Amino acid sequence: MTPLERYRDVVDDWPAFCAALARPQPPCVMTNRLRLTRRQLAAWLAREGMPASPIPWLADGLRLAPGSRPGRSVLQLTGLLNIQEEIAMLPAVLLDPQPGERILDLCAAPGNKTAQIAFLMGDRGTVVANDRFADRAGLVRRTVERLGLTSVAVTCWDGTSMPPEIGCFDRVMVDVPCSCEGTARKNPAILMRLQMRPPGWPRYGQRALLDKALQLCRPGGRVVYATCTFAPEENEQVVAEVLDRLGDAVRLLPADHPGINAAPGLVRWGGQRFPADLRHCRRLYPHHNDTGGFFVAVLEKLASTHRSEPPAEPAPLELEELAPEPYLAHLEEVYGLDRRLFAGHRLVRSSRERLALVRRHASFAARPAPVAAGCSLLHLGSAVPRLTTAATCAWGRHATRNVVELDAEQVDRFFTRQPLELRADQLRDCRHGYHVITRHQGHALGLGHFQSTAAGGILESSLPRRWYAERARARRAATALTGD
Repeated sequence: MTPLERYRDVVDDWPAFCAALARPQPPCVMTNRLRLTRRQLAAWLAREGMPASPIPWLADGLRLAPGSRPGRSVLQLTGLLNIQEEIAMLPAVLLDPQPGERILDLCAAPGNKTAQIAFLMGDRGTVVANDRFADRAGLVRRTVERLGLTSVAVTCWDGTSMPPEIGCFDRVMVDVPCSCEGTARKNPAILMRLQMRPPGWPRYGQRALLDKALQLCRPGGRVVYATCTFAPEENEQVVAEVLDRLGDAVRLLPADHPGINAAPGLVRWGGQRFPADLRHCRRLYPHHNDTGGFFVAVLEKLASTHRSEPPAEPAPLELEELAPEPYLAHLEEVYGLDRRLFAGHRLVRSSRERLALVRRHASFAARPAPVAAGCSLLHLGSAVPRLTTAATCAWGRHATRNVVELDAEQVDRFFTRQPLELRADQLRDCRHGYHVITRHQGHALGLGHFQSTAAGGILESSLPRRWYAERARARRAATALTGD
């Protein structure tokens, strides 16, 4: 008997539930709408042998055939897409973030929901992505950087004790750590681990996280509570306990979305009765939408919920802002990048040898101090400022000088750091000894170092070794899984 057997009486169609768990789960991706359209991404995936179909309920989502490995694709590495489980994209949609708002993702790692929130806002506003563990906060930082997001700051703090100096937020996402039962379809080993634990244990501090999320949300704002488990102890019971304590200051909203099939939240479980409003929560079983499993609750904060609430505005983070003109003039001269591309941003020093772009009106707090803010733009460690790989991928499609368009075979060699012999027709005003922007199908891949020769030129990849290593790991993992 599996740990999921205890849900037989609450799942609406138990045979269909079990059959869905036995089928491979289709991989899904989110389009980076800041760089291309879903149609363009689908066409590129098809050229790579991964035909994709639109997710009907999600404007930027694509579902791939089982067995597709988008993680080994340059599309993932260069930030044109982000891999995310389909039903895990629902909470950010229900959060409904708007441009210019201040949003907190309280338990953000690995950063997929953070990225989706920023996409939905057009990367305009403020997104604070927090995780309590440094290594997991590092995952968020790499996701934000890869996708070229400038409205996001990453913090590393215990979400249950977030200091009041961080200020209030219009909306808060709290996708809490949980027992992960809903991931059993793609990770069957989770059931083996669950067999060794009492059901619904431990509680992972979910109540404290939801309580803190509501404290940090402004009156009139919205909190979305989500888990990837079926356990009522981590779902309805947590929400019911918080609602019971906060009374009329908070109400549940229906967690419905067009095109999504779901079951209502439970009002009875294990001899317990929950308030009737818990029916507004949604349980998403694998057979409902051919996805993994999820639970989601949408809460609206109507009034103050705590005696001590954070101020409306945070204690501001002081960033070392630099005059952008000389740096933007350099990018315009070398790459033909119009300085108007960077309007609405501040150029700030993120380290001794690196400058970053941050949204001008982003409202970041001094405490907890971010471990990263915005997207890195320039390296200053050499005589000539050099674009970072993240900035190259984000804005390189707009370059008009020092650009090399690579064919499909050259792309593969570029990402394995092999020297490329360039044809004369590929050289567009490329200067000897310069770093040039490499592109394929009009989208930037990264920087290469160009040396002219009698026959044309040699290009050496400047792809960071970490990026190369990540792609190599993805390739090895895909080969192990598929045997090809």
